[in-house]
Amino acid sequence: MHKTEIEYEGGLEKLANDISDLRYDKLEDFLNKLSEKLFKDALADYKRERPQLASCLNYAHYFVRLSRDQIRNAWKISEPYMLETK
Repeated sequence: MHKTEIEYEGGLEKLANDISDLRYDKLEDFLNKLSEKLFKDALADYKRERPQLASCLNYAHYFVRLSRDQIRNAWKISEPYMLETK
């Protein structure tokens, strides 16, 4: 069953802000997990003979992976500066 609410103090806006404030290597990890879950859901819907839904979820998976790749690039650029501040 799909949730209509998420239990996170401050709601979805706070959750989005907290996720986007992650260090880029950790944000990359999160996006990778999200992408994997979307792909898994797409496969499940394909097996249930829901090709339109499966296609939408597969596109979402693809674009989250592209976002993950760009965050990875941002981490490569910023990593030397992040490690200097430790």
